[in-house]
Amino acid sequence: MAEYIGVDTLWREVECTAFYDKRDKEAMEDMILSCPKVINASPIVRCRECVHLGHVHDFMGLEIESFQCGRTNTEVKLDDFCSYGEREDE
Repeated sequence: MAEYIGVDTLWREVECTAFYDKRDKEAMEDMILSCPKVINASPIVRCRECVHLGHVHDFMGLEIESFQCGRTNTEVKLDDFCSYGEREDE
């Protein structure tokens, strides 16, 4: 798998170079984003790593092998993800 560069990281590198001219920022941005190894994406948080993950309990209060999102109140699988995901360790 190819190694990708985040667009913010690349911009920090470009701005430190001697040839960078702030007047051409829009043109450079188009060029940078057209490079195949540059991505402009946010990392996803899987449900298994999310603070909103909760166990579903049966009518007697026993934990069962099912999971629920505390944010959306929907049943989820551990490999699911959504735009509300917040990593537990953050």
